[in-house]
Amino acid sequence: MVAQDAMVESSAVGGWSEALGALHERIGHRFARSEARERVRRYLFGLLGQVERKNGWRLAEAVGERDPQGVQRLLNSAKWDADEVRDDLGEYVVEHLGDEGTGILIVDETGFLKKGQKSVGVARQYTGTAGDTINCQVGVFLAYASKKGAAFVDRALYLPKGWTSDPVRRAEAGVPEGIAFRNKIELRPACFSTFVDVLKTAYLRRIVEPRVSRRLPLFTPVTVTVTVKNLRNRLLVSKTIRPQIVCR
Repeated sequence: MVAQDAMVESSAVGGWSEALGALHERIGHRFARSEARERVRRYLFGLLGQVERKNGWRLAEAVGERDPQGVQRLLNSAKWDADEVRDDLGEYVVEHLGDEGTGILIVDETGFLKKGQKSVGVARQYTGTAGDTINCQVGVFLAYASKKGAAFVDRALYLPKGWTSDPVRRAEAGVPEGIAFRNKIELRPACFSTFVDVLKTAYLRRIVEPRVSRRLPLFTPVTVTVTVKNLRNRLLVSKTIRPQIVCR
C-alpha cells in the first residue's frame, strides 16, 4: 500500500517538496502511463531521503510500497527514455546552476562493487572505489559545477571487451547490438558533446540571462582527477587540482 503523500514528503525531503514537485512536472510527460508518472515522483522523494542503501527493497519501503516490484518495473520495463530525461535534467541544471563566470565541467569514473556476473558490464577490473582490481561495474560521470552548486548531468557505462565480444551475454542482459567497445577515455567526449547540445538548447530558450544567451561559451574541458562519493548530490573535488579545471 502506498503511504500518504504528506508522510512520504515529510520524512524524505521536508521543505524541498515544492521544488521537487516542479521538477516532477518537468519530466512527467516523458512517462507514458499515469502509474509510472506517479511512481517516479515518489521515487525522486525516496532517492533524496535518508535511506543509506538505495536498492529496490529500501526505496520501496521509503515510498510506502510493500515490495520492490513497482520500483523495478519503473526502471526495467516502463515506457520512458532515460536520455530524454537526462536532457531535461541538463536544462534544469543550466537554469538553476548556470553561471558563465564560474561554470565548469568535471568528468571522472567511479566503480560499483558487485558479487555476481549478471549486472551489465560487471567484470574483474580496477576501480578507485576499492583501490584494487575487483568484481565491479565502472561508469563515467559528467558533472556541471559553478558557484551556485554542482550536479551530475550525464553518465556512460563502461563495457569491457568480455562483454562487447560476447553476443549471447549481451542479448541476455539487453545490451543494444549497435554498442561497440570504447575505453573509458573514449566515453568522455560523448558525455561532453551531449551536454553542450543541451546547453545550446537552454540558451536558445533563454533559460539563462539574456546577456549570456547572446554568446555561447566555447567549452574546452581539461581531464582532471576528482573523487566521486555518494552519488546522492555529493561531488568532492580536491583543492589541489581545482585550478586545473578549465571550461571556457
